[in-house]
Amino acid sequence: MPLYRVAPFVLLPLLVACASRPAAPVAAAATPAAAIAQPAPEAAEPPLRPFPAKTLESLLVAEFAAQRQHADITLENYLAEARKTRDPAVVARATTVAQVLNQPQALEMAKLWTEVSPQAADAWYLLSLNALRQLRFDIATDALDHLLQLQPEADLEQLFMAAVPATQTARDELFNQLGQLAKTRPDNAHLLFGQALLKAQSGKPAEALEIAEEAHKLRPQSSQITLLNAKLLTEVGRSKDAASLLASALKKQPDSYSLRLNYGRALIRSGNLDGAEREFQSLVERLPQDDSLRLSLALIAYDNRHDDVARRELETLASSETHADEANYYLGLLNLRQNNKDAAISSFESVQPGNQYLPAQAEIVRILVSQNQAPEARARLAQARTLTPELAVPLYQLEAELLSESGQAQEAWDLLDTALKDQPENTLLLLSRAMAAEKLNRLDDFEADMREVLRYEPDNPSALNALGYTLADRTSRLDEAEAYIRRAHELKPDDPAIIDSMGWVKFKRGDANGALDDLRRAYALYPDDEIAAHLGEVLWASGKKDEARRIWTEALRQHPKSTHIPETRQRLDPS
Repeated sequence: MPLYRVAPFVLLPLLVACASRPAAPVAAAATPAAAIAQPAPEAAEPPLRPFPAKTLESLLVAEFAAQRQHADITLENYLAEARKTRDPAVVARATTVAQVLNQPQALEMAKLWTEVSPQAADAWYLLSLNALRQLRFDIATDALDHLLQLQPEADLEQLFMAAVPATQTARDELFNQLGQLAKTRPDNAHLLFGQALLKAQSGKPAEALEIAEEAHKLRPQSSQITLLNAKLLTEVGRSKDAASLLASALKKQPDSYSLRLNYGRALIRSGNLDGAEREFQSLVERLPQDDSLRLSLALIAYDNRHDDVARRELETLASSETHADEANYYLGLLNLRQNNKDAAISSFESVQPGNQYLPAQAEIVRILVSQNQAPEARARLAQARTLTPELAVPLYQLEAELLSESGQAQEAWDLLDTALKDQPENTLLLLSRAMAAEKLNRLDDFEADMREVLRYEPDNPSALNALGYTLADRTSRLDEAEAYIRRAHELKPDDPAIIDSMGWVKFKRGDANGALDDLRRAYALYPDDEIAAHLGEVLWASGKKDEARRIWTEALRQHPKSTHIPETRQRLDPS
């Protein structure tokens, strides 16, 4: 189905002619349900009869009001005349107006439309849609039943996608209602699609996939059913199967934009970046004005180290209205990779305040520091804080990070302390100052700042985890440490840093087996060098020294500048 949109108000010939023609021609021109298959044959047209003068005047006012963007008058007049006249064309128009304006009366008008034009498939479609949106599942399933009687192969995928309930209770109720409806139509792929979609939205991808695969067997030509299957395959970890499914669908529908776009994305997820680049190149050639597609192509080419392609696309995007900052940021990274630091700085300087602004500033600072221009880097950050005061806090954090990385932890603490004089309750600055204090071994100051953060934000998982981990690592207060970490874990159960802390506190308590379970999971989620250091240490203590060495070596390849792994290894394995 096409997206709903206002159609031009061109009812004047209808108004002058009669009040009793069936509504199908009007619905086909103006309603979103026009994309349903051909409607059932119409009954013989009733004789023409003129509108009463007041009705004609009211409808004319509604049309002129629409042309002058007074939608409230248009809606009010059409609702009134639909209720009064029950004329099929007027009711159809009233339904369309209410639908386009997203008004609750669309349900009432669609119901009235089905009463005055019971053979109009569009009417039953819109009644189904609005009943689903307003959680009137009793009305919705009856309307779907009537629609499928008129058109057994009515395409319901867009309807279900537009009206998935937001709450779990409502999703469960609708799933059961569709199940009852499907009992009389066990081979209806569209109803199966609706059930699969509800399971997917309920966070049950495996159950959803089982239903979606049945729908796909019944209707393999449906793009929406294919796309849902591919999405669910990805969610259950079968990205390569998703890509294969989409590739097969594309052989039958090579011109399908949605299939090709999702195939390209599936290739990225399955690790086939060369194939993904070919697909996005094809899409860009087909839609050269789509800057989002061009950006995707540029980034894939960048990851593939096809620098000529990446540069060509990024330079094209650098003058676009929507993606100029992203293009300039990645041009900077590309120039940096090619060791052209001056050009890199120039590209990064072109990035305006927005999502890429802070990363661009960070890259400029790193370049200047690598050129022994730390004072210039700090001056640039100070200037950026003046030009973009709304970004002062992250810019302070960036400068503090620069100082800490260059071994100036005291200067970092001093900078953050100065910033906090102006914003004493800013929890981000307090967290940063706490971490600077920890590097200076000023655990009392660290703990004081962390407790201040938790006073303002008692459920801040980052603060809870940082305090708990440091207490476990640097003190003997393991009960207190574990309480903080467990609370953080309750708030963010899948956070690898928190899972790492859970494993570390277990190790400190002597539970090496429990620690290994947590640390292996954390490392699988996020192969960070500090997590690798912890995992290796627990493996070493458990007698699994070869595995520990393998983990350390693997992590060092990914993080060659790591300090955590060399320190741990030197302490445990000096040889």
